[in-house]
Amino acid sequence: MKNMQTILIAIFSLFALSCSKKNDIIDPVAVTRDPADLVITNMTETSVSFRWKNGSIISTNDTTSKNSVEQSSDGVHYTVAVTVPFAVTYATITGVFLTTEKYYFRVKTSDGSPTPLYSKSISQTLLFPEPTDLTLISQTTTQISLRWVDNSSFETGFEIEWSKNNSDYTLLKSVSANATNTVVAAPFDSSTTYSFRVRAVSAFNRSLYSNTLWYTIASSQDMMPVAGGTFSMGSAVGVGDSDEEPLHTVTLSNFSISKAEIQSGIWDSVSQWGKQHAYTDMPDGERSLSNSVRHYSEANGNWYDIVKWCNARSEKEGLTPVYYTSLAFNSANIYRTGEIDLQNTMVNWGANGYRLPTEAEWEYAALGGMKCSIWQWCWDWYGPYGVAAQTDPRGPISGNLRIIKGVSTGDYGIFRPANREFNLPGVRNFIGVVGFRCVKSI
Repeated sequence: MKNMQTILIAIFSLFALSCSKKNDIIDPVAVTRDPADLVITNMTETSVSFRWKNGSIISTNDTTSKNSVEQSSDGVHYTVAVTVPFAVTYATITGVFLTTEKYYFRVKTSDGSPTPLYSKSISQTLLFPEPTDLTLISQTTTQISLRWVDNSSFETGFEIEWSKNNSDYTLLKSVSANATNTVVAAPFDSSTTYSFRVRAVSAFNRSLYSNTLWYTIASSQDMMPVAGGTFSMGSAVGVGDSDEEPLHTVTLSNFSISKAEIQSGIWDSVSQWGKQHAYTDMPDGERSLSNSVRHYSEANGNWYDIVKWCNARSEKEGLTPVYYTSLAFNSANIYRTGEIDLQNTMVNWGANGYRLPTEAEWEYAALGGMKCSIWQWCWDWYGPYGVAAQTDPRGPISGNLRIIKGVSTGDYGIFRPANREFNLPGVRNFIGVVGFRCVKSI
């Protein structure tokens, strides 16, 4: 009998334990009463909107329960910002929200029980995206035209600031909301490098600044315009070297070219800027007897470095770079580092930035009276001429050697524009001195 009682007690205990576990599993109080999935759907400097899910055990027909959105500045002490009926699972609160502060939010459900139900808290800092891609559209000695990308949605305007020393910025001009360009008029000093930046502003906040744009009048003044036209390129039989033949007709569009070989001063000014803006392997220049940049020691650049330097100068002055590492002409593919054998199709020939002259442009400018005291790199691959007339030729589509034009050592120093030389683009030691001039399409 005693054994039978023991067995019955054990069976009853197991049954009770089983019921207890079953009740634990189906009881939703511990896992489904709290509001959940709280998210911010929109945030401006004057409002924040939310969405969440109610705890499932409370009926949506319940008219006594309420949901409240609570706000905190430290994640500990909360105050009620807005209260809505329980059936409503969204809300908007108003106030002043700053980009310099972090805000915490949670939803509280009051269903008459002694202890309110809370969602997990979330935090958010107001995002006020800064303008990007500040660029120079056009320039004169008395005004410049700026353009940027507007990335914000609640600005009331933009502030353009400038500096003459890249550190002490002052407000230059304010423009209205949604503006993406402006013209700035000022008496620019040709001996000064100006820097510009722009930021979005609103009633209570200021965004970060855009990229900084540098502008030097002197840089633009070292160029001279060349009116396009038609000329006979190369040399007649017996006049020059055989690779200058045949004499052929070339027509060129308008362009501008440096008045003189690029000097080491401007080279260093651009290369130092470039080293701070992703042109990590830009070499320093070295003075030659003529004060031109020379390229015959490891401390100086080669053809690749000159092409990258042209891009750096373009970016420094807010112009569109010409040379890219792919067929896509975007900021991610601007040629800034390394030694890449660029092809004609990787050149944005219509861009307003600086580039090397084509062989035809160089020879045409030289025939017009351009002085030359050193050898100068050109864009083109070295290759034979054809007999057909050409318009804006850019040389062979591929090759191993790049064209160098200038002083003719074969003629004992006599300058002959049609004379051609060549070398590997990576070479830094060629006939003592070699430099370059910049060209811009106009």
